[in-house]
Formats: sequence, structure tokens, C-alpha cells
Amino acid sequence: MRALVIGIDSRIGAALAERLAAAGWNVVGTSRRGTPGSLPLDLAALPAVVSGLATDVCFLCAAMTRQADCQADQDTAWRVNAEAPGRIAQAVTASGGRTILLSTNAVFDGTVGQRAATTPLCPLNSYGRQKAEAERGVLATPGAVVLRLTKVLTPTLPLFRGWITALREGRSVTAFDDLVIAPVSLDDVTAALLHIASARADGIFQASATVDVSYAEVCRHIAKRVGAAPALVGTNSIRDAGIPASDAPANTTLDASRLAALTGRPVPAPLDVIDHVYGLAPQPAG
Repeated sequence: MRALVIGIDSRIGAALAERLAAAGWNVVGTSRRGTPGSLPLDLAALPAVVSGLATDVCFLCAAMTRQADCQADQDTAWRVNAEAPGRIAQAVTASGGRTILLSTNAVFDGTVGQRAATTPLCPLNSYGRQKAEAERGVLATPGAVVLRLTKVLTPTLPLFRGWITALREGRSVTAFDDLVIAPVSLDDVTAALLHIASARADGIFQASATVDVSYAEVCRHIAKRVGAAPALVGTNSIRDAGIPASDAPANTTLDASRLAALTGRPVPAPLDVIDHVYGLAPQPAG
């Protein structure tokens, strides 16, 4: 099978390319940074570079993901996040392939949890609106898939790595008690993408943890795992950091039952994801 990974130098794109290659896929990737061995592709230019490029599955992993960037440069963000995916999906379809788009829980407003895949989209911020438009464009092509993701954790994520290091050294840390996540691991995301592609599934899938937890809860869990004093964990508010409410939904969970049925992997508990990604284990009794 032939795979085209748009954004092969992104965290998800790089890990996905490695998993696909290990499974015997022939992988070609694109990058706007000139990564060696990749094809040059700048989504902001709305290129039709993929026209005529034979591929079985195109994985759209590239995007402008920082909310602040999407708000500050809305024209570029709209071209990259909203318009380019549909254009690329059309070109891939014309060459006989199909497209899998990575999307986000931000296509919903966060007023309730466990959003079903069929729920009408109701984004609150620029990034959510851009991804909602991308979903519409991609899903208009035959055999297309959207995989919506909650917060994806990687082993090198600076925030959590910083907490682990500080707490192990006996230094105090602070975490938001009014910002929540329903995290999934990078490993689970790439496994899901391989399952979806190999099964030739189509439509909408969603990856999420079972429930939301606050960043403060995550930090306290890490402190417990590394044997740090609970008093080292302080809390603060998104208001103190100037984070707008539209970027801090009260609920981020998605109904991931369809994905669990396909992959055979149960929907994970959020703190289990933390333990898995960062190699944490319960402290021995006594």
C-alpha cells in the first residue's frame, strides 16, 4: 500500500510514517521545511502538488494548531487549515486515492462531553471553525475519513516533562485547575490511523479518553507517582494567564466507541494515558 503523509515532520506525521513503514507500506511525505527525503509542500499556497501523484491513502497531518497563531493570522490559517485539506482531498481522489484528515474536539463548543460523531458542528474559536470547514471539504470526497482527536500527548511534551523533572527534584509547580483535557497517546493515534487505513473504513472516527481531568489533577497524579509532596503542586486559573474562555472548553471528551470497536483497544482512562506516555508507575507501599 502507498501512503502520502502531508506534514511528515510533524509529531504525528513522523510517528505515523514510522509505523506505516514498519507495517510494510510505501511511504512518501511532504514538508514545508525542506526535510530531507520529503516533497516540498506549503499548504498556505493552496498547491495542487498531489495531482497525478499515485497514492492509496493520503494522511493530512499538517496544520496550524496554536490557537494564538490561528487568531493572529486568520487568512493564512484559513488557507492552511480550512481550504487546503479539501483541495488536496480532491486531487488525491482524482488520482485514485482517498484521504484521512486529522481534526479536533474544537469543532464542538465544549458545553457537554462525550460528543457523538454525528453531532452538528458548533466551534467557538478560529481553529475550530477552520477544522470544521476542512472536515466538510474532505468528507465530500469518496472514501474519506475524519479522525477527531482530543489532546495528544507525546513523551517529550515540555509542560509535563517539566513537571516531572521539577517534582522529582523537590521543586514546586503550578497547574490550571480550570482547564481540562481528555488525553490520548501518540501511540494510540498512529495505531488508530493504521487500523482505519488498513480496514478501508470511511466516515468519522473520534479518539478521546473516557473523562476529562484538569491540568491540576494531572499534576497531582504525577506528584504521587514520583513520590513528591502534594504541597509542591499549586494551582492557578486560565484567567491569570489571559486564556480566553473559547480556548478552554468545560468538556473535551468525544464518543470514541466506533474507534474502540475497530481497533479492539478500549477507550483509555486519562491518568492511565499519563502513566503510559511518561513511564510512570505506582510508588511502592511503605
